[in-house]
Amino acid sequence: MKKFIFLLLISSSLITNANDSNEIDNDFIIRVSTDRQGAYLIRYYQTLDSFCLGHLDSVAFDESNKRSTSWVIANTKPLCHLYDKEVATGYTDAHVEKVEFEEGLVRLFISYTHLRKFGEYKTECTVKVEDGEFGELECEEGVREDA
Repeated sequence: MKKFIFLLLISSSLITNANDSNEIDNDFIIRVSTDRQGAYLIRYYQTLDSFCLGHLDSVAFDESNKRSTSWVIANTKPLCHLYDKEVATGYTDAHVEKVEFEEGLVRLFISYTHLRKFGEYKTECTVKVEDGEFGELECEEGVREDA
């Protein structure tokens, strides 16, 4: 019981501090994938301090800064919902297994386990990318893998 309470306190601390600012703490990044699409660098990343599936950033070259070559984040899309349920509270487990980039598209292969249904499900989801703007996360119907 003491171990459970300790884990609960640690988890709530991470939840409380997860979105205190929009800055990314590089010490918490556990996975990064990038691809150049037109004038933008599209970046997918996962962090330890977030209960989301990850985040997508479109990063653009800052032409206003003539003294140095710098990049600015033009748009960010947190991937915190799957099938209209919040990942942190709607599933016992949900994670991205693989990320693929295509022109104008980010493809995510996701594994998840429902709170009240038995078994692990897998699905393929896509996010459209146009001029550095992200569309919605669209997922196919999940297929149970351990049946």
